[in-house]
Amino acid sequence: KFTAELRDKWQIEIVDSIEALLPKVDVVMLESVDARVHLAQARPVIAAKKPLFIDKPMAASTKDGAEIIRLAKAAGVPVFSASSRRYVEDVLMLQTDPKVGAILGAATYGPATLEPHHPDLFWYGVHAVETLYQLMGPGCVSVSRTHTAGTDVVVGTWADGRVGVVRGVRSGKYSTYGHTVFGEKDVV
Repeated sequence: KFTAELRDKWQIEIVDSIEALLPKVDVVMLESVDARVHLAQARPVIAAKKPLFIDKPMAASTKDGAEIIRLAKAAGVPVFSASSRRYVEDVLMLQTDPKVGAILGAATYGPATLEPHHPDLFWYGVHAVETLYQLMGPGCVSVSRTHTAGTDVVVGTWADGRVGVVRGVRSGKYSTYGHTVFGEKDVV
């Protein structure tokens, strides 16, 4: 029904393969929910030198994610993957909020349901991880994790000594996302 609406109402051409799509577009957005196919889908896009966005998660394994990055770098093709949580307005505003000052640490939380084909936090846990990285910035040098059937708690230490925490929730109320920032001037 959705495909018919796109084709008939919105006059969007539907093609049978990524290869058939490539000559018709300037950029590709891979939106497959199952990330196990992302590497296979990315290969022809990268070979065609098309900029590529891959919806979260980039891959269903670290090995596949590293291979996508390797192929893109070798071909000089921009590739990007992210969770939309990275761009939530209140997350972005906290980075420059004079009330907070420099961010000394952060804690984020969100759903972290497990899927047999997407290990650990690759599935929805990625959203809370992305929020933490947006708040803390790059530079995480070590990670530890505590895992139970209902919760993951992941602690990252940044090169400058700051600490960030992700709580992935699978029991109780776990349909919401949130974050706390520990700032130089205030906790928000």
